[in-house]
Amino acid sequence: MRYLTAIGTFLLAAYSIYLNTIISDLEFERDNLEERIAALSSNIKASDNVKPHLEEVAISRPKPNGKFADENSTNQYTEIKTPKESDERTITPSKDKGFNEQSVDETWAFEFSDQIHYFFMENEILNKLRVTNIDCRETACRVDIYINKDEPIETATAIGKIFGSDEHWQAHPFYFNSTPEDGVIRVEINRYK
Repeated sequence: MRYLTAIGTFLLAAYSIYLNTIISDLEFERDNLEERIAALSSNIKASDNVKPHLEEVAISRPKPNGKFADENSTNQYTEIKTPKESDERTITPSKDKGFNEQSVDETWAFEFSDQIHYFFMENEILNKLRVTNIDCRETACRVDIYINKDEPIETATAIGKIFGSDEHWQAHPFYFNSTPEDGVIRVEINRYK
């Protein structure tokens, strides 16, 4: 009889530990969700001033030839500074290797690619744009965005303000590197400051 009581007590203790683990995991997830909701709320407030322009971008029609009015064969670089960024900070691509020459850092690249994808999906303004490609390598990610508009600089600035207002993305310098053809602009997001 004592043997059965000891087994029952042991099983009850093990089940209690299991339930406490489940409860702590759920509390942790709840806290994370509360933080994400707060961050998304601040993004929505910070991006209210760029909303009209991006809504216009999302519903615009392409030109008959499918290209921007001001075609030019050179790359246009537009540097966007985030609010917490100092003037001393410079944004430069990898000096050792070009983006296409870099290998893929699988652990970082896939995780960071997912973060970019979810940021575009969860932001009420950015989710109206179509991300056509996300390519991450050792030091940076390239994000191609179809904007279907002949105002690439204004759209890039609006996208930059949204990225700049989010705390997570302020730690990753970014710049626009694109030749506005076929309604696609390219954002390059660096891995390191």
